[in-house]
Amino acid sequence: MLWFGLKRKLNALEKQMSNICVKVEKNESFEQEIQRILLIGEDEEMIELVDQFSELNHSSLNSYYDMHKVLDKLDEETLVGSIARLKGIEEVLNSAIHITPSVTVLTLFISAYVALSQTDESLFLGYIAVFISAGFVSIIFNWSRRNRKGRKRAVYFRSLLEHRLEKFKNNNLVDEE
Repeated sequence: MLWFGLKRKLNALEKQMSNICVKVEKNESFEQEIQRILLIGEDEEMIELVDQFSELNHSSLNSYYDMHKVLDKLDEETLVGSIARLKGIEEVLNSAIHITPSVTVLTLFISAYVALSQTDESLFLGYIAVFISAGFVSIIFNWSRRNRKGRKRAVYFRSLLEHRLEKFKNNNLVDEE
């Protein structure tokens, strides 16, 4: 199951990169495509871009430098807008907001198991409540791990953009003097 999910994710990344390469071949530059995603793209596209950046960032030194060159070419409005959007995405990916209601529902299922197992007639229903609780714990664990990874990548990408924005502002101050 895990291998199938990884294989599907790798296939999706390859497809997205090939789509971007096709757009680059059609005289639409890679920088313009990234700028479009950062400014007006869907949140899912932005999360995918951050994931791609993170994957490419760890693959080789050349891809690391290429991606940073692309970030250097972004203008101030793009940097400010994408930083604001990334802060919103970080809040969406914050799993701490969703943990409390999930734990409450889990407690309900566990207490239902205890109550149903006390009576001899409802032992089967108690086992059903245990299986539902186990599935619920598994879903919460996987979901929070995935969100934590996505949030970590979004925070890293936002800090890179904030660094580029500071660099951009410092260069403008030097040019004005």
